[in-house]
Amino acid sequence: MNKCLMNRLKSLYKMLVTLNDWDLNNCFSLMKEYEISRQSSKIVDIGCGFGRLLKPLKDKGFLQSIGVEINAKTVAANNKNGLSTMTPQDFKKTTDKFDLMLMFHIIEHFNYNDCLKFIDDNLGRVKTGGYLIIASPLLTPWFYNDMDHIKPYNPWAIQMVFENKNAQVQEYSKNKMRLLKVKFRKSPRMSITGNRCLYLISVIIYKVSFGMIGKNDAWMGIFVKE
Repeated sequence: MNKCLMNRLKSLYKMLVTLNDWDLNNCFSLMKEYEISRQSSKIVDIGCGFGRLLKPLKDKGFLQSIGVEINAKTVAANNKNGLSTMTPQDFKKTTDKFDLMLMFHIIEHFNYNDCLKFIDDNLGRVKTGGYLIIASPLLTPWFYNDMDHIKPYNPWAIQMVFENKNAQVQEYSKNKMRLLKVKFRKSPRMSITGNRCLYLISVIIYKVSFGMIGKNDAWMGIFVKE
């Protein structure tokens, strides 16, 4: 494929990839569906990074939103940019209960026992009747391309530990939550680790089809704490 065509494909890809943010759009869709209001809801984003969710939340009027992030420099940068963020250590010193907790692309960085403890400990900060939204990748050929990825979890595995007390698992949670709804994200059929030109074509087909032509590579689920 000549250089001119490759550059055109890259430009088209960059344009298309900005048309849709699956995580943000579906997060706000779930929040709307379950009537999480802007005025009164207290929201915490666990593992917020540089505020990819916090900023849109604030822009949409969810002013009682805070983030928790392990990197102290990121915490400082967020606070400088007007995004209320604290370290896990500081978060543990607070006692607020939240209407909604977000865990986006974080549980896959834990092994089973640590993942259970991580979710359980944080779920204690969610009000009874409050919600937890988890987004996480599924097992794909490129899941382990991220060196920090340890284990993929699907929504029913999480549900088994936090809802089904008759499940044959190593350990049950302290808290109970019920899965209300799950959505799946699709990705281009070709991996970025393969032929670069075919990958770009695959991405464009995926974007032009509004995600219909692709394969499931991640999920987002909303749980209610009981």
